[in-house]
Amino acid sequence: MSPPALAAAIRTEALRLGFDRVGFCDAVLPEEAAHFARWLDQGMHGTMEWMSRGRGRRLDPALILPGTRSFIMVARSYARPLAGDAGKEPPAGTGTIARYAHGDDYHRVLGESLDALARFVEASAPGSRALWYVDTGAVLERMWAARAGIGWIGKNALVLNKDMGSFFFLGAILTTLELPPDEPALDQCGSCALCIEACPTRAIVAPRLVDSRLCISYHTIELRGDVPEEHRAAAGHRVFGCDDCQDACPWNRQLGAADGGKQGADASEQEPSLIDLLEMTHEEYLRRYRGSAVRRATWQGLRRNAAIVLGNSLARMTEPDREKAARALHRIIDNASEPVLVRRHASWALSKVTTR
Repeated sequence: MSPPALAAAIRTEALRLGFDRVGFCDAVLPEEAAHFARWLDQGMHGTMEWMSRGRGRRLDPALILPGTRSFIMVARSYARPLAGDAGKEPPAGTGTIARYAHGDDYHRVLGESLDALARFVEASAPGSRALWYVDTGAVLERMWAARAGIGWIGKNALVLNKDMGSFFFLGAILTTLELPPDEPALDQCGSCALCIEACPTRAIVAPRLVDSRLCISYHTIELRGDVPEEHRAAAGHRVFGCDDCQDACPWNRQLGAADGGKQGADASEQEPSLIDLLEMTHEEYLRRYRGSAVRRATWQGLRRNAAIVLGNSLARMTEPDREKAARALHRIIDNASEPVLVRRHASWALSKVTTR
């Protein structure tokens, strides 16, 4: 089978497997890779040491799969209706979960389809090799997706597509095949800076440059210690992740409920009760978030986040609800068996009861 015919067959199979976009590019490291190296050198990855440890592999695909010649990049939309209006505060006493973590864990959802596509590639070209990743390996997915024409890198450092916005997952397949590359997408951001202006902590320090150490998504998901006190109020109602820069993007505002929604989630998981999260036992956490990307935050981290958001929510609560929240915080603080991390943040939240 000729390379163009093989690429066409792979594209057809990817769409059949449920991906919304598929693109191809060669594995020659582009100039944009230097941005990643500088980002690491400036310490903007924060405590995510696994990113610096995998630096060499991220900058040389051949160290992941010897003989890599092409990338097959795929995208699947996760745009879906929400319990409330995007960007609006949820009811007092509840928090918000970033859209990508609603429903089943995307690693598994995409992984099953990517594995099938990789096997299809190898079967279609005997002797070739294919290796797939969904945000788990040392692969700069966004850079390769832009090279493969899936979209362009927006000013919030996410991949944007004029039809799908940015609410989509990316998957990558490295292959030893040489496939005809697609044209990279043209940058459509123009002079717009709404995403930069919308960031609550000004984490987008320059167009396409995000300092993780300032980012709410980093604080609520990746950070394992204390959330810097100067950024806790800015977390607002967010207990896991932040969609503000995406909600502000004009390319996302055009999306309707029919443009995705491959995963479902009820309102209680989109906007969970803060007291329920705060008092959740480890067993309840494992059961409630089994098969969910929310597990990434860890049991302690999610409860730490709930304490912060509870402190931020007190001013919007009725007096009876505020008293109920204070009692819950006291129960955590007074229980010596509770993790110190959670107790510290509960103490901070309780201080908001007396200083409001």
